[in-house]
Amino acid sequence: MLCKHTIYDPKNISMQKPIRIELPTKFAMDTVNAYLFTEPEITLVDCGEKSEESWEKLNLELKQHGLKIQDIQKIIITHAHVDHMGQAARLAAHSHAEVWVSDYVYEWAVNLAQNWAYRIDFLENITIQGGLSDGEQKMTRQGMEYILGHWDPIPAERIRTFSPTGNIQIGHQHWEVIYAPGHAITQTCFYEPESKQFLSADMLLYITPVAVIESPLDRSTERIPGLVQMLESYQKVAALDILDVYPGHREPFQGHRALIEHQVTRIHNRKEQCYDLIKAGHRTVKSIFEVLYKDTPPQFKIPGFAMAIGYLDLLLQEGRIANPLVDGVWQFEIL
Repeated sequence: MLCKHTIYDPKNISMQKPIRIELPTKFAMDTVNAYLFTEPEITLVDCGEKSEESWEKLNLELKQHGLKIQDIQKIIITHAHVDHMGQAARLAAHSHAEVWVSDYVYEWAVNLAQNWAYRIDFLENITIQGGLSDGEQKMTRQGMEYILGHWDPIPAERIRTFSPTGNIQIGHQHWEVIYAPGHAITQTCFYEPESKQFLSADMLLYITPVAVIESPLDRSTERIPGLVQMLESYQKVAALDILDVYPGHREPFQGHRALIEHQVTRIHNRKEQCYDLIKAGHRTVKSIFEVLYKDTPPQFKIPGFAMAIGYLDLLLQEGRIANPLVDGVWQFEIL
């Protein structure tokens, strides 16, 4: 089905641009982006969380382009976070859409409850090692359980998979899949080299993405240092010749290298703040985090906690600090 407002010109395929649909979210960023492609099949890249507000807004936005939910033929998911894929199962139930996920997202799509329970237990262990109180750990678990209420598993028969390092057709073009962990261990972005368009998911945002604490893909007990991965992903993305960035949140923009440089500088400045705090006698993640994020609203506390761990991971990688476990809690010290 072709959108009645779009004229197909085969000479101008590479210049077609994704249509941004801004959906409400109950979580930290307030809104999340889905991107609509109307040719040659009706495609959504990401789709928001499961909520009546998101459902109604998506219906309204599609109507502006002469479309309905039932017209969606393909849904492509960038990463396994609730605000980007929580609504996919409901969309599939009300359309004939296939849901495309990377190999890394597949288990999250079909075995959501099992994976979420594992992630909660994994995060709880990190909060204990980080020195959070019993009350703070309880609030974290409750918050994670609340998130699950806005996310449904997807029937396996409606899913198609793509390689996190291959190609995928979006619109008329074959886009390169760019695996970019750091914010999410399952995160993929999509790059179209002819038009220099980049669907960045949460890899490139106006603010520094949170290095979310996640369980490893192989279910091992070893924590993946998300901020270390993010800096590596920044290097990979900075090497691409990008003109237009279509992020997972807020407006599209240009100038990706300047943004990356700014955010990398800020990360290293924060890292040095952590080093100075350890020198001043702050020994636990909780103590360091409470100084770094003393004015942070409650909904940003766990993201702030995760980022504090990320800065400390960088110092550990540089061999400048150690973090022995003392009574089950990390105690950071200068080397």
